[in-house]
Amino acid sequence: MIVLPLSFHCLNNMINPISFVKNTRISYSKSLERNINEVQVQFNDEPHTWIPYDTLIAIDRMITNGKK
Repeated sequence: MIVLPLSFHCLNNMINPISFVKNTRISYSKSLERNINEVQVQFNDEPHTWIPYDTLIAIDRMITNGKK
């Protein structure tokens, strides 16, 4: 089960990260030799892409400077 961060904070505006997530999946990484939780995201008009869930969390923490 993937739990998404509550919100992104950008310039004092709350942005719901769920609006960027189109889908979720679990895939196996041969190089890491473990399962990876991935989310399919689209931020603007670019084609959507799969990124690791940990990356989505890191983006949230970077934007909010670790504050919740």
